[in-house]
Amino acid sequence: MMAFAVKYVLGVMSAITPEVLQRPGVSAFAIITGGLFAGVFVGKFVRYVRVYLAAEVQEVR
Repeated sequence: MMAFAVKYVLGVMSAITPEVLQRPGVSAFAIITGGLFAGVFVGKFVRYVRVYLAAEVQEVR
């Protein structure tokens, strides 16, 4: 839920005052949080696929 809240706040900030995102600190924060949240979602997806494939192999035996 935190990922969506951060992205929402950044979106509102860019809509109200676009020059805020031109600041290096805010821009770096947006890039880092976007990468972090994307990594979390990809990691969870990989974990789900591994569990699914492991369960599928056990059923076959």
